[in-house]
Amino acid sequence: MLRIILGKHLSQSPGSIELAYGLHGKPMVKGHPDDIEFSLSRSRDVCVVAVAHATQIGVDIEAIRPLDDALQIARSRFKPAESAAIDSSDKFFRLWTRKEAVAKCLGWGLTLPFDVFEVDPAATDPEHLTVEYQGERSAIALSETALDVEGFVGSLAQMR
Repeated sequence: MLRIILGKHLSQSPGSIELAYGLHGKPMVKGHPDDIEFSLSRSRDVCVVAVAHATQIGVDIEAIRPLDDALQIARSRFKPAESAAIDSSDKFFRLWTRKEAVAKCLGWGLTLPFDVFEVDPAATDPEHLTVEYQGERSAIALSETALDVEGFVGSLAQMR
């Protein structure tokens, strides 16, 4: 039987775990005292789940694939310096996962406009950034996830 362990002494069956949703739709374990945070992402047939204790996290993965309008999407969604760095689908998806991981970490997901914060497309891990949006300021550590899956890229964001 599959069991999910939450905390040191609590073991629950998967069906007994309830989810709640934050102000902007981020899922969380309902009423759990151990401050379990999680984020999940899937692309095609690959899924990644990140779990943390007492810190907000966000994860995103994408299959690298041809994208004819990558530059157009970047220009409409990203900061100008980020768009200028896009010269391939690989770079587009690397940057996209970095942006989406930050947005998920903040609890906004894709409702957060990607042009209100900037990530360094050429950053070495981890990149430390501050995001200011609607009067809130958040310090985040951003890194690429270690994916052992050919043709995918991923990023993990964590509150500092």
